[in-house]
Amino acid sequence: MNRNNEINWCGVLLQSMENGNVADETLARENLNRLGFDVVRHRIVPTYRPFASMAEFAPHQDRWVISNKEARRRVVAYTDKEVGLGFASLQTFKEAFDRGCVFADDGSPFGVKQ
Repeated sequence: MNRNNEINWCGVLLQSMENGNVADETLARENLNRLGFDVVRHRIVPTYRPFASMAEFAPHQDRWVISNKEARRRVVAYTDKEVGLGFASLQTFKEAFDRGCVFADDGSPFGVKQ
């Protein structure tokens, strides 16, 4: 097996490791170290930005939102730049994002994954 094929094979093992296969993690680390690579385990955290328009927000209109780290609110109205959560007055998508609002079902930020 040439060096590139070995590196690709180790990549497949590392992906398996992310799915919880400890044996593959050990094998991948040993082989990558043998090939002269340092293996550092880290998780890539996605970044988010506020919704830019009504069209971006529309697929999320039926989701519940947690604001102020405790209050669950339903989206009651939205415009091209603003959203109404529960009984609160309209706020811009950026204001809701900056206040730390998250979706109740999965905890993801109130915005778009970049």
